[in-house]
Amino acid sequence: MLTRSQVQQHRTRKSCWVIIGQTVYDITDFLDEHPGGAGILLQYAGSDASEAFESIHQADILTRYLSQKYARH
Repeated sequence: MLTRSQVQQHRTRKSCWVIIGQTVYDITDFLDEHPGGAGILLQYAGSDASEAFESIHQADILTRYLSQKYARH
């Protein structure tokens, strides 16, 4: 289990982790693939992005795009 302190160390374009729900995602390689651009993701780098994510995306987005490839747990 990763701590928030560990996640906070990954808040750059070279190492970008976010928390969504109870899972940590290493989205570094996803930054340039994100349809909304890397900038919005980098705003939440190293932090809990759950509220922002859930206000915009449907829950199945995680399953389809992030869970298998980017989850760090």
